[in-house]
Amino acid sequence: MERSWYHIAKECTALRKNVLRVDLCVFIDNEEAFSNENYLNSTIKSILTSAIINGLDIVGILSPETPLVGLRAKQMAQQQQMDIVVVAGQTYICTGKEELYIYNLAKPVPKNLSIDKACGFVHDNNGFVLATNVNSKLGATLNKLQGSK
Repeated sequence: MERSWYHIAKECTALRKNVLRVDLCVFIDNEEAFSNENYLNSTIKSILTSAIINGLDIVGILSPETPLVGLRAKQMAQQQQMDIVVVAGQTYICTGKEELYIYNLAKPVPKNLSIDKACGFVHDNNGFVLATNVNSKLGATLNKLQGSK
């Protein structure tokens, strides 16, 4: 049985305080945009350090088209035992121009998928989706997809 995000979040315990502080929308460029690996690692470490200083417990690292930078950030936080949880993600534009933030995948979502196919792919790979700029038309489409794969 699948559990909702709310029940999973309730199991998380915030250290140092009574509130769990989360920012799932921290954007960073793809790996190719950085001149070298050291510059990329330095940028990631700066983002994570800033998130900790600002009191965040969970941060979502989003990059266009691939979750690889977020996965690198997650690995860095674990290896250096940073006091933050990193959720790797990517932004995705569907064929109908809907924008999705996709989290918890090890590989990128294939290009040129409709919103139902993209959501199905993500759910089949144990990821989760956050729809952005939801209007009444997109809301109706999302309601039809609720509970489906």
